[in-house]
Amino acid sequence: MSKPYFSIVIPTLNEEKYLPYLLDDLTNQTFSDFEVIIVDGHSEDKTVQKAMTYTKRLNIRVIESKKRNVCHQRNLGAKNSLGDWIIFFDADNRLPNYFLQGIKFYTEMLPTNLITTHIKPDTQNKKDMALAKITNLSFEIGKNSAHPSVLESMIAVKKDVFLKIGGFNEKIHWGEGTDLLSRMRKKGLRFDFLKEPKYTYSLRRLRKQSVFSVLRNIAEHEIARMARIHLPKEYQKKLYPLEGGKFYEVDSKSRMKIEDLFRKILELDRPPRNRANQKNKDLTVRKIISSILKKGAS
Repeated sequence: MSKPYFSIVIPTLNEEKYLPYLLDDLTNQTFSDFEVIIVDGHSEDKTVQKAMTYTKRLNIRVIESKKRNVCHQRNLGAKNSLGDWIIFFDADNRLPNYFLQGIKFYTEMLPTNLITTHIKPDTQNKKDMALAKITNLSFEIGKNSAHPSVLESMIAVKKDVFLKIGGFNEKIHWGEGTDLLSRMRKKGLRFDFLKEPKYTYSLRRLRKQSVFSVLRNIAEHEIARMARIHLPKEYQKKLYPLEGGKFYEVDSKSRMKIEDLFRKILELDRPPRNRANQKNKDLTVRKIISSILKKGAS
């Protein structure tokens, strides 16, 4: 079997409705030197059967995971991959037909070890578009920090680098992408955030919630991450939508904290002139967050 350029790893659990759309997008890519590895966590619907209908159109195979754990499933797919580059996708992503061609271009042009891209929402709803913009902005704000954030829904990474640093941490329930980038940064490994090509990120898990409910969870994640606060495992699950947790209502006091946090961070969103300025910026953000946390505890 010849080695493909990309190995696309898709962890699944009861995705019979959405997975075929992504697989259709993959069949229509202008770049076709890739394999697809579906790592299924014992779906109770027809996810696996739907995936197997693409065997004549795609270089695709299915691996059954013994664990229902998205990090374990991604790691299992990586260990069984053949390509030098691995791309992790969520099953409900949508791709323009030039997406893989664009990613290949940047893997050849940039001396990088990992690439992720900006997202666009799956509707033209103003609230969804606003949430996508906030997400993309958070990438830009945090990419030069000690703990840059990333969506695990699209990560392209060199296989040897991914395996060498230990893959995704299977013991954490949220922020596994951020944890991966933090370990890479400590080892001096380069990663890049691209504004193009964008992929469509599904907001279906969040759509029933208000924008402020979503922002409250994002803010709590970011505050804990940036202030290096350990959250109890059960609380992590509540905050992390991919684990089925529910968002809770936002009271006016919490809403004001979130607005205050984002406003002050946005005010600091200017490119630092040098490394010393970056350190000062990071310290300022930490002070702001500490101040908000103290207010929240009072």
